Amino acid sequence: MFSIKQIFGESLTVLLITSVISLIAGLFLRSIQDKLLVILPLIIILPALNGMIGNYGIIIISRFTTELYKFKKKNVHYHLVKHMFREIIQIAIMSAIYIAILATFIAYIKGFDFDSSLLWKIIWITLRLLW
Repeated sequence: MFSIKQIFGESLTVLLITSVISLIAGLFLRSIQDKLLVILPLIIILPALNGMIGNYGIIIISRFTTELYKFKKKNVHYHLVKHMFREIIQIAIMSAIYIAILATFIAYIKGFDFDSSLLWKIIWITLRLLW
């Protein structure tokens, strides 16, 4: 089948690729950080979003690599990628909403003024940052 050396070699390549993707996502978030300093909850959200984007990249690449070994048909790969992205997007949206609510709550505890319209704006901004 596959040797351990081959699996580790390919896993290392995947790890390096996902690290680069995470770095690029972090640079994009860093470039807009000055605009977000106005609102405390968004500052709290930045590290969580950066980690979340990197982790989802790792999940997608590792699942796709694993499935490449299982199936040899090209149409299965298309179906797998479509299904995987649908799952990841749903989880990412739920995670972004959860992070926005949690960040707003933490900011409120730290003395930041809160109203429901601000929470909806933060959720909207978080979802926009995710894409």
